[in-house]
Amino acid sequence: MATSRITITIDEDVLAELRSQVGPGDVSAYVSEAIRSRLRKDPIMQLIEQLGDLYGPLTDDELTKGRQWAAEITEQLSSIPGQSSDSPGEIAT
Repeated sequence: MATSRITITIDEDVLAELRSQVGPGDVSAYVSEAIRSRLRKDPIMQLIEQLGDLYGPLTDDELTKGRQWAAEITEQLSSIPGQSSDSPGEIAT
């Protein structure tokens, strides 16, 4: 995969915490995965917002069922070799 070098601005405390969590050569990989994850989640969150506009907000029962489903899927994915154990994401309430 081709790569490009960019310059970003990041708060010093965030950078220090990042460097303490990953190895010296792993910052770019960590940031790339974080961006990739966000790019996957943003369209889903936009769809959820659009559905909320059309059909109204989710009920507490629907949110509970959705969280249970997400936990089950996460558990299933974590047992598949080579799959990320990242959670499908939290839905803000």
